[in-house]
Amino acid sequence: LMTHAMSVDHAALFAAERRFVWSLCYRMTGDAAEADDLTQETFLRAIERPPARTDAPWRPWLVRVAVNLSRDAL
Repeated sequence: LMTHAMSVDHAALFAAERRFVWSLCYRMTGDAAEADDLTQETFLRAIERPPARTDAPWRPWLVRVAVNLSRDAL
């Protein structure tokens, strides 16, 4: 049986989506350091509490998490 940790390449996901998530967080907060922190938190949540369907595209889920975190930060 394949576990969740083995089925998702988090490094590849981070490499593919980091700039997009960072730019979203930056546009929300207007602060580069805050965008860095929020981007890290978004990907930490992807590892710790992933979406129910990891076979689906991750971008919509990442957007929801990043926007919610940014809104909370504001």
